[in-house]
Amino acid sequence: MSSQIKREVRKRCGFGCVVCGMPLYEYHHMEEWSKVKAHVANDITLLCDFHHKQVSNNLLDCQKVIDANTCPYNMANGISGKMPISYSGNKCKIVMGSNSWEAELKSEEDYLHAIMVNGVNILGFRIEDSHLLISLNMFDRLNNRVLEIIDNELCYCIHRWDIELIKNRLTIFNSQKEKAIAIMFNPPSEIILVNANIYCDGYRISTNEGIVNIAKEEMLFSAYENNISVGSKVGICIGEKKGV
Repeated sequence: MSSQIKREVRKRCGFGCVVCGMPLYEYHHMEEWSKVKAHVANDITLLCDFHHKQVSNNLLDCQKVIDANTCPYNMANGISGKMPISYSGNKCKIVMGSNSWEAELKSEEDYLHAIMVNGVNILGFRIEDSHLLISLNMFDRLNNRVLEIIDNELCYCIHRWDIELIKNRLTIFNSQKEKAIAIMFNPPSEIILVNANIYCDGYRISTNEGIVNIAKEEMLFSAYENNISVGSKVGICIGEKKGV
């Protein structure tokens, strides 16, 4: 599916599940892919992981999805579900513990990365049509990818991860019900990493009472503030900056 089609669908659906407004979603073909075998924007809608699984298991009637697509939750209510994450302008600020990084994103291809490990974007943000888009990579202790989000799209999930939205806080729990990351959205431009417990390439990155802890046996790390290359800015950069 082309990026242009995805953008058209996101905008039409109000950047969230058309049923409940969840701002993390998957792309769903209302007409079965096996029948049409084509990506047509008007035939594609956004569903959160929960409602997408309900459709797949015949627990949610396809007609109800079609009806919701004609009047998406966020378009009807003016906000993204229970979480008002409508960002304005092209500035974005990330706060993690006692650290903060701020960037002016001059194009929709620019990113502000909170954390990067050996060239892998762990957590990053960009802005499109005044809406915040999240990209997130989560790994387990053995460095197996367990969760991937690209521009708010749930692209890959090896286990059932729970996503909780309460007011302006997004919390993601792993399959053991442990809190992996908690993000607070503070429009019009600020994102706060309230809690984090992240693994990548043997590193463990966590926050505790405002302190950012980075641990790996017999290894050192380098932190770069506002590292700029190819339109991206990086908060914490560990190891090599491949492809940045």
